[in-house]
Amino acid sequence: MRLKAEDIDKLVSAHQPGCSMAQPFYVDPLIFELDMKYIFMSQWLFVGHISQITHPGDYFTFAAGEESIIIVRGEDGSIHGHFNVCRHRGSQICLESSGHVQTLVCPYHQWVYHLDGRLKTARLFDNNFDKSRFGLHRVHVRVLKGLIFICMADTPPPFEQIQSDLGPRLQQQGLEAAKTACSEHYTINANWKLFTENFLECYHCLAGHSEYSHIMNTPHEQETAEGEMQANRIRDTCMNRWRQIGLECSHISCADDPVHDSSRIVLNKGFVSQSPDGQPVAPLMGKFSERDLGALALMIRPNFWFEAPGDYAWGIWMMPSTPTTTQVHAFWWVHPDAVEGVDYELQRLTAFWKVTMQQDIALCENNQAGVNSSRYQPGPHGPTETAIDWFTEWYLDKLRLG
Repeated sequence: MRLKAEDIDKLVSAHQPGCSMAQPFYVDPLIFELDMKYIFMSQWLFVGHISQITHPGDYFTFAAGEESIIIVRGEDGSIHGHFNVCRHRGSQICLESSGHVQTLVCPYHQWVYHLDGRLKTARLFDNNFDKSRFGLHRVHVRVLKGLIFICMADTPPPFEQIQSDLGPRLQQQGLEAAKTACSEHYTINANWKLFTENFLECYHCLAGHSEYSHIMNTPHEQETAEGEMQANRIRDTCMNRWRQIGLECSHISCADDPVHDSSRIVLNKGFVSQSPDGQPVAPLMGKFSERDLGALALMIRPNFWFEAPGDYAWGIWMMPSTPTTTQVHAFWWVHPDAVEGVDYELQRLTAFWKVTMQQDIALCENNQAGVNSSRYQPGPHGPTETAIDWFTEWYLDKLRLG
């Protein structure tokens, strides 16, 4: 039965801490509408990388629910974000997902806009028409070491702490100068929160990700106390060495700041990259001079995940499209001078995360199928799923405050 507005507060209040959420949070249309309004329309969203729009006039579009956003590089090199809505009678302006333009021209009645959104000409309107009142509606834009974020709210939440905490780590990775080697799109038949929860825990990794578990050293996911102790010893040794060479590896926990977190993940002995055999797949990024650097991991809620060994970087944006469907777009970035077929092979570069994503898609879709059942009930989170509890608290607070 579809929820009504008056049911939401009761549902939020009834949530049991330490457990998964009730079924309506993963299937109900009204919950989906609230998620779009209070989460995705009001928070900072990752949409792409500056290497996608290298020249003035280069653009791409980003879909968020009913909204289409134009991301375009201006004449002065700055990045602009506009709602893809003509100020005349509302037609969409950019009909292709990406391209290059001199100006933004509405295909319906040929109103013409500067790249920064100012109205340039309104065909057949006389000189008394005040063009300054009819520029494109803008979205807020922030660029974090090459990563483009937008916020569609009138007043966006602060971005300064994210910039301060994560900027130096991405700077070391050389992400601002990186180029996009590959991107792929996925449609996942699961609610966005199930996808998020899957990425917040590795309780499933040993059984669900044999390739990932073979390479990654994750102490809190070990099955025995002895295994955890050994993994911690390896981690401590690596962290001490990395600090000596100036690598940023302190842990920023989402328990302290629910919007973003970051850590440096240790790889198992003998492995230096996230690749099928743990061996290098591309030239080192940034100013790195050695390969045994683990992998930088970070997250910015609600839609960005990122992991990067020394030789490439991988990141995704995620957007819900229906209560039980989620769109995910993945990017692989490499050193700007790296040449495909010479310095790296695309299949080898992408193999590790392609197989991991396909496994995660299957896990999330199986999860959704079970949650859809009349017999689904919230279950308890285990000791390695605490990040899901922090996410749930953050999410429910957004609905309460909304």
